[in-house]
Amino acid sequence: MGFKFKAVNKKRTIMESQRLRQMRFDYLERIKKFRSEHKSIIYLDETWFDTHDTVWKGWVDNSGKCQTKAPSNKGKRITILHAGSENGCIRNCLLMSAKNINNSSLDYHQDTTAELFEHWFKNSVLVNIPKNGIIVMDNATYHSRLLNKVPNATNTKAEIQEYMIANDIYFENSYKKRQLLQILDAFNIKKEYVCDKIAEEMGHTVLRLPPYYCIFNPTEHIWHQVKSRVRSENFSPTLGSTVVDLVKKVVQDIPVDSWKKSISHVTKVEYSYVYVKTSIEPLIINLNDDSDSETELYLSE
Repeated sequence: MGFKFKAVNKKRTIMESQRLRQMRFDYLERIKKFRSEHKSIIYLDETWFDTHDTVWKGWVDNSGKCQTKAPSNKGKRITILHAGSENGCIRNCLLMSAKNINNSSLDYHQDTTAELFEHWFKNSVLVNIPKNGIIVMDNATYHSRLLNKVPNATNTKAEIQEYMIANDIYFENSYKKRQLLQILDAFNIKKEYVCDKIAEEMGHTVLRLPPYYCIFNPTEHIWHQVKSRVRSENFSPTLGSTVVDLVKKVVQDIPVDSWKKSISHVTKVEYSYVYVKTSIEPLIINLNDDSDSETELYLSE
C-alpha cells in the first residue's frame, strides 16, 4: 500500500492564515522599498549555546572505549545577542547572558530581560549603526514590551476604565467589563513597542519579521557557523572563562563575506516568496444540484 515503517516527521507545517500572509506580504514590500532607497539594513537576533556542547562526530577505534571528555549533561546555557549587516558584525555590540558565569572577561548578566535588551539595544546597537538605519528583528518577548499595553480579560474593570479615561475613550459607568472590552476591540488600537519608540527617537526604524519566518533573517546562518566552530573548539566544556571567551573569539572572527553570502541567500528566499499568492480563491461546491435553493459551501480561510 506504499507505507513504510520509519521515523515519524515531527516537524510542524505552518497553516497560514490570511493575517499571516498579509504580514509576510507587508514585510516583503517594506524591505524591498528600504533596499531600493539604499538604507542600511541591520539584522538582529539571539541564539544560545550549551557549555557542554561539543562535536558530535570524531575518529574512534573499534574498542568501544573511545569517548569525549565532555560531561553527559548539557551544562549551562549562554544566551548570545548580536547584530550585523552586509558590512559585518556591528562593533561593540556582542552581549551574552547566563546564570552563574564565573571568571569571565566580559560584562555578563544573569538573565535576558526586556529591560536588559532595551538598554543594550539603545546603548550598543543604535549608537553604532549608520543614520536612518533599518533594524530587522523578530517578536521575541523581550523585544516586544508594549509602550501602552491595552487591557484584556485578565485586567479588572477598574483598570480597564482607568485606561479608557487616560486614552479619552468614552464609556458609561454602568457598562460591564465585557462591554468595556468590546469597545476597546472596536477601536483596534495599534500596538506600540518600547524598542520601536527608542529607535524612532534616535532616527532609526524597526522592521519586525512576520511570525515563523526566521528564514528571512540571515543571522540564523551566522549562528549556525558560530555554533559549529565553538563545538569543534570546545575542549574545556565548563562554565568559566574558557568557554565564554571562546564564544567571544568565534563571534569576533566572523568574516564580512559570511554576512554578505547570508544576506544574498535571504534576499533570494524573499524573492521566491513574492510569487506566493497572497489570497486563496473560495472553492464553491454545489451540494444539491436538484434543489431549487442552491446550497454552496465556501472553503476559504
